[in-house]
Amino acid sequence: MSKKKVDILIAKYVSRQLTAKEIKVLLNYLYDPDHLATFNEFVKINYAADFIMTNYDSNKIKEELLKQIRQDKSIFYRKRFRSIIKYAAIAIFFLGIGFYYKTSTVREPDTDLVLIPSEEFITLKLGNGMVEVLNTQKSKQLKDSKGIVFGNQKNQQLTYKTSSTNDELVYNTLNIPYGKQFKLQLSDGTKINLNSGTTLRYPVSFSKEGSRKVFLIGEAYFDVAEDKSRPFIVNSSNNLDTKVLGTEFNITAYEEDNFFNVLLVEGAVSLINKNDSGEISTDLVPGQMGSYQVSSKKIKVKEVNVGLYTSWMDGLMIFRDMTFDDILIKLERRYNIEIENTNKDLGKEVFNASFNNIGIEEILSFFNATHEIEYTIKKNKIYIN
Repeated sequence: MSKKKVDILIAKYVSRQLTAKEIKVLLNYLYDPDHLATFNEFVKINYAADFIMTNYDSNKIKEELLKQIRQDKSIFYRKRFRSIIKYAAIAIFFLGIGFYYKTSTVREPDTDLVLIPSEEFITLKLGNGMVEVLNTQKSKQLKDSKGIVFGNQKNQQLTYKTSSTNDELVYNTLNIPYGKQFKLQLSDGTKINLNSGTTLRYPVSFSKEGSRKVFLIGEAYFDVAEDKSRPFIVNSSNNLDTKVLGTEFNITAYEEDNFFNVLLVEGAVSLINKNDSGEISTDLVPGQMGSYQVSSKKIKVKEVNVGLYTSWMDGLMIFRDMTFDDILIKLERRYNIEIENTNKDLGKEVFNASFNNIGIEEILSFFNATHEIEYTIKKNKIYIN
């Protein structure tokens, strides 16, 4: 069996893409100790664990393969794409232990320029219209127009002074550009993680009565301070509010997306859908995600793996059943770079992929090597051919 075919089988095994027939071929191959060493070396070169593991138990590998052979052939069913390896999943799960792609000794595609992501700054627009630039490498006190300190910024977090009420609402607007993430603690104690390309508008202090309302464009994870007398509301469009008392949830609501997603981690939330028929309330329980379709103004609820949708806070990118074009949008946000895909058919194809906290060049190189997706860089812009 050729080395190229062996490499493909091993890559498909660690990405859970083998067919029943291919499992048998790989099992027979691994009965040779020399071949097992080849397997180990391939994984060490192409995939890096987040922990120390120098060797693989050959018996466990064989037991796993035998188990898979006994199971139904569809256990490793994958969507049929035009190329066997081209659309193989990148998500690595080996014997129940997660591996994330880190580096690869593959040929770099030819480029005429080095890719340099743009550097933009996190900004805070105050109630008086003034704009503060927040340097995540430094710390500073933030003051209003009267010179009164209302918050402190320390590196990548902004914390507002604790304040129970305010008769007059004064709003601040925090803008997180592409390529950045930031943390925020509001005056009521609510903690928020903000993803790249996100804007949040909120009061410096909340009112004595009524709701605590903020306005979100982008993606954020909320850990809301409980206050039964004043529900916390996140407005993510003219037609959608997320209402809570005290809980943890993730909202994805970028203006250019077709769906806004609300994922409940703990507690309870109600999605208030305002359409032509009035207001419709949809309640979620932990582990459920409500998807609001912008065009139809309808909400669908489904059970999901919470970790897949909150992994961005740990620097991970996990894509499940996502089109290539949608993946490129997320890469643009994460790395603050511009990508143009000229391959329309490829843009519609569906992928599963997972990446650790690595550079955009490594991700592109991996796609090029394992999925035969070629690209070029011109004037600091990526073109997918």
